[in-house]
Amino acid sequence: MKLISKTLVFSNPPGVTTAYEYEYYSRPKGVEKVRLRFMDVSNDIFDHGSLSFSRDNGRTWADERPHMLGKRSAEGTLRRFDGVGWVDPVEGKMVTLYLEGLFKKDDLLEGVHAYYLNYRVSTDGGRTNLVDEPAIQKGAGFAAKHPFQDVWTGRNCVSMPLIPPIVRTRQGHLSLVVFRSLLGPDGKYFNPGGGLTWHQEMVLIGRWQRDGRIEWEPVADLSLPPTKSTRGLDECTLAEMPDGTLLLVMRGSNDDAGKLPGHKWFATSRDGGFTWSEVKPWRYSDGSPFFSSASMCQIVAHSNGKHYWLGNISEENPRANLPRDILYIGEIEPKKFGLRKDTLFVIDRVQPGEPKETHLSNFHAHEDRETGELVLNMPYFTKPAGSWMGDTYQYRLNLDP
Repeated sequence: MKLISKTLVFSNPPGVTTAYEYEYYSRPKGVEKVRLRFMDVSNDIFDHGSLSFSRDNGRTWADERPHMLGKRSAEGTLRRFDGVGWVDPVEGKMVTLYLEGLFKKDDLLEGVHAYYLNYRVSTDGGRTNLVDEPAIQKGAGFAAKHPFQDVWTGRNCVSMPLIPPIVRTRQGHLSLVVFRSLLGPDGKYFNPGGGLTWHQEMVLIGRWQRDGRIEWEPVADLSLPPTKSTRGLDECTLAEMPDGTLLLVMRGSNDDAGKLPGHKWFATSRDGGFTWSEVKPWRYSDGSPFFSSASMCQIVAHSNGKHYWLGNISEENPRANLPRDILYIGEIEPKKFGLRKDTLFVIDRVQPGEPKETHLSNFHAHEDRETGELVLNMPYFTKPAGSWMGDTYQYRLNLDP
């Protein structure tokens, strides 16, 4: 592997903490793209977004329009968080999953009660929407205020990562993994791990309807006890491997004191997402363990037939979210589903003298359809003067130099 370039693409403007920029293809073939930009106006509170469109593989952008804007009312501010779009390779439709929630104080912890899941469907590359509605479980009794079994909007939430973990399976249905907060026996938010938040994964099966809508059915939950992860399971990545097995790699967390080992966790499904193996620490393909902080990761399927994992690996046991100081990419062994240690490559690392809190995270990667290069956009979070700030950089990698 070889790093070709690192380019500043979106500078952090005055008055906000971080500037985010992501781009993704909007059709199953060709080079039309969507560019999503937004600002972090407080810790994990987003606003001032925009969408732009490209017909020449991101060389030029046009038709910029406001997006992800907060809507203020007497009750609070309706906040929105978009995931990057996903295109069904058979239907040709683009699905964009996004969160909405009413925030009264713009405190990130309000999200465990407020966020609910929505989806948009577009047939013209994201310029207009055929469908734009909440994701609601099929069946009688489910509605916007009670979208899924054991979920009530305003009491607990359904949430998702930046890169929605969704695949079209060989059986023809969609498999989507989101995460939700829980309610205890008293009907209130349940946090048995005592960490910042507590979630577990929820697997949804999606089936296309004739009118372009998607019928959603929850089929499985994946969880860990507090003795293994102090915040449960959340931000995950999903891929269908060459033999049809679904590989799910998830974020867990240990505590700030590092009393528990910090890992990524995984499970597999051989029936298209209906049933899953036991959740275990994800390992190298030779069976040896590795440490990873509480951070997102991504699996990318490349046209060369390989699957690549991108994420943070630590030499020592992490402390909750830290460190996120080195961003790696490596191949996934297609039969054992482990990470091949001999293929690891450092995309970037925190430089000497930078604050220890500097994060290499919150990225999105995709294959360039013209060159085969891996294109990765990532905000470079740092604390130069005690407060967060970050510009988005674009990295280009040659995976087979």
